[in-house]
Amino acid sequence: MSIVEIFKDVLDRRSNSSQSLFNGYLEDYLFEMDEQHILKERFRQIAEKYNDIKVIVDFRFSVNKEVIANQIIRYKDAFKVPKRAWICPFLIYGKTEKDNDFVIVVYGENKEDYFIAKGIYYSLTEQNAILSELRNNILALSGDNDHFNLEIVDQVIEDEKSIGFLQRELDQSMFNDNQQLKEKVQQYSDAIKKDIEENLLTSTSKQTTIYHAIVSWFLLKKTLYVQTMVDKNLQRELDNDIKKVRHQAKENSDSLVFIPLSEMWRK
Repeated sequence: MSIVEIFKDVLDRRSNSSQSLFNGYLEDYLFEMDEQHILKERFRQIAEKYNDIKVIVDFRFSVNKEVIANQIIRYKDAFKVPKRAWICPFLIYGKTEKDNDFVIVVYGENKEDYFIAKGIYYSLTEQNAILSELRNNILALSGDNDHFNLEIVDQVIEDEKSIGFLQRELDQSMFNDNQQLKEKVQQYSDAIKKDIEENLLTSTSKQTTIYHAIVSWFLLKKTLYVQTMVDKNLQRELDNDIKKVRHQAKENSDSLVFIPLSEMWRK
């Protein structure tokens, strides 16, 4: 099934649906964007060059707790939050010049948000997920200008490089090896924990803040687990022993320290 066929049934608020905020042509969405939005100028550049490109905004997705990886991650609080808390800010999609499907997952504004974007990618492509059959057609990146720009969209649409190659380039720009991946994801996780400890009591929406933290922690755990499992250098270091690789992946995922849901509610 093509990406257009998959996404044609994703409704937006114009249909009184909570599935997404907007699903349509990127050039049409520009009229709804705040002029101060950090991505507006880049969206404008992309829409001017590719007027048939589409976007889904605030796509609500779900994760399946029966998937083996999610069972191994074993973060029970993630399945206590409502579906509305699982949001992918932007899914840009369409066809390349060679008529291949593509989807670009865009999350956040800073380079470090890349690790959440990868977690969304792994969730959208897990077994029986909406994009499970198109995992090789999806590029995940942060909204940082070095990641998301007209140049990388050109490379995707003009088929200059495979999406898998582009993803590996982005990986290499973010971490050198599995240990550095673990360290950087830990730093991101610690920043969420610090923000909760310092700002939860003064948050304008305690519920939203808590749910966002839980979803973020799950996605970081997902990134650590799956990224470790597919790390070919690590596989060689561990003699291609899948049990050792899985053990390392679980150990990495378990290393993230989070605040339990019940404790956050009591704050």
